[in-house]
Amino acid sequence: MNYRKFSEKVNNYNYFKTNVLKNQFGNFRTFQNQILAWGREGKVHQLKRGLYTLNDDERRVPLSPFLISNILCTPSYVSLESALAYYGLIPERVSQVTAVSPKKTKRFQNYYGAFNYQTLKKEVFFGYDFVQDRQDLSVLVALPEKAILDKVYLDRLVRMEPGYFLEHLRLQHYETLSQRRLKSFAKRFESTKVLRMAKVLCDLIRQENQ
Repeated sequence: MNYRKFSEKVNNYNYFKTNVLKNQFGNFRTFQNQILAWGREGKVHQLKRGLYTLNDDERRVPLSPFLISNILCTPSYVSLESALAYYGLIPERVSQVTAVSPKKTKRFQNYYGAFNYQTLKKEVFFGYDFVQDRQDLSVLVALPEKAILDKVYLDRLVRMEPGYFLEHLRLQHYETLSQRRLKSFAKRFESTKVLRMAKVLCDLIRQENQ
């Protein structure tokens, strides 16, 4: 199979699935072997089994870490440290993409980095929306208030005091958060820990805005 012919068919896609293309390229086993060979040559990158993308030089459309996170595990949305960094609520640069999903905890590692997913029960899988990421792609990311509450809910190291936000998370610009949304979202968790920490954060916001 000619790589140039193949790349011209898929270079306008952020990613492609081999099982979708199998009918276009004859013998599927031969096609899979060819994809693996191109992978060894760096012409394509495997995102996970059956899911690939052309290398950045050949692909005509952008591919971002947040979009990769969305497609590696569905349903999911970017949250926790990655979302907090995206909104400028923590100063640290996050080296891996963190997300949540109602599916079991999992991790993917590929050419573009590490992608971690923590499990949220279906009842609290809410509070996210499409945003434009740094590559101007539309991706699913937690609203800032939900990203913080997801972190509180999943973090076993939570301390029921302001120091958790100010020292442990190093939260900044928190005065921009919506107290109404924090309280509303916290109630839906049906968790004493989340409710108490939402109150602590709202108190901090009020003090900062005085």
